[in-house]
Amino acid sequence: MQQAQQAVHRHVHALSTTHPLYPMKQQAWQRLQQLGFPTAQNEAYKYTPITTVLPDALDPYPAPPNAFKLTKQDLLPYLHPKNDGYQLVFVNGQLRKDLMDLEDAQLPWDYLTLQEAYLQNPTAFTPYAAQATDPFVALNTALCTEGTVIRIPDHTVLDQPLYIHHITNACSYPRLHIWMGKNSHAQLVMDWHAMSTHPQFTNALTAITLDTGAQLQYYTLQTRMQQAHQIYTTQCYQASHSVLHTHYFTWGGNLVRNNLHTCLQGPHAEAYMYGLYSPNAYQHVDNHTRVDHQAPNTQSHELYKGIVGGHATGVFNGGIGVQPAAQKTRAFQSNHNMLMTDQATLHTKPQLEIYADDVKCSHGATIGQLDAAQLFYLRARGIPMSTARHMLLYAFVKDIVNAVNLPALREQLDQDLQAVLATFELDTASA
Repeated sequence: MQQAQQAVHRHVHALSTTHPLYPMKQQAWQRLQQLGFPTAQNEAYKYTPITTVLPDALDPYPAPPNAFKLTKQDLLPYLHPKNDGYQLVFVNGQLRKDLMDLEDAQLPWDYLTLQEAYLQNPTAFTPYAAQATDPFVALNTALCTEGTVIRIPDHTVLDQPLYIHHITNACSYPRLHIWMGKNSHAQLVMDWHAMSTHPQFTNALTAITLDTGAQLQYYTLQTRMQQAHQIYTTQCYQASHSVLHTHYFTWGGNLVRNNLHTCLQGPHAEAYMYGLYSPNAYQHVDNHTRVDHQAPNTQSHELYKGIVGGHATGVFNGGIGVQPAAQKTRAFQSNHNMLMTDQATLHTKPQLEIYADDVKCSHGATIGQLDAAQLFYLRARGIPMSTARHMLLYAFVKDIVNAVNLPALREQLDQDLQAVLATFELDTASA
């Protein structure tokens, strides 16, 4: 870890003290020193060996010479032509306006750089620097070279989804802030692509702020990341009567750690969280969620499902916190998992911390295998074993895909899921 600390120190202190972001980065560096990088003794990271990846991957500037010299033609295999909507393209965390067909004057939303946003309101970034609670949030703040803020004005309803394509082929620290105004509505898809097959490290941060009555459907696709290592933190802050839907789909990447933290700060705020993770071979996927109910009459519903095959490892750590002021909270959490081989590993840990007395809360977790009786039932009706397995696995996770409200995206995920399930069939047959 000393090498990692030195890399952060070099980057922060290479900035001029007059640089607009220097105070924020300096605060983040100091906070990172206080927190330290997590080890196996850290409860939140004990199942995910982040420290085995960091020392060789942390330097922010190992990008190949052509890392940022991508053309539209280069990106065609990574974009989805069926997706109708606004398209933003980031390459290694940098917004590439030359790769997008957007006319700013016609957009119902606007965007500005992290530097511009920080100069307008420095205190808005304190939770990610001086007050960061996770070392990788502080790390992203200290090392991000660029950042983007998307602002959706009050009472604005986006007529089309907003697709954000993250293309990576080097170590990078992408950063995005989404500020939604009062009673605004939007659908946002975050799609991650790794261009190269060699291991690469991404430490990304997305911060979402929903003002009163705002509604957001937020989709994260980690399905085409090849051998990438990724730590992805999403921090959400919800005002009264806001509604947030988050959907995570993860079956790409070598090692993936998702940190999703949602704070329901105003009365009658609602959060709905869905996740589907399917690591196979030697992949490692860790979903760490936290819902913090801070105001009365809030509610959250969380459903995560996993299929783990090969020698892969799946982790789910879901926490619900209900503060003393959050009376009449409704919070429900479920995690269900399927193990496909004897070599697969699954760790699940649902948690409740309740400090209010007028609440309805529940949580639960299951780990199982394909039901032999159900397989026999299908086989007795002439259905081949591989098809029977496919049908049962598909039925197990289909409700997560059905929760997607964008038809084109749901169709794409459905097709991808069919291909993923086929790999598990082969793995199970050879186990």
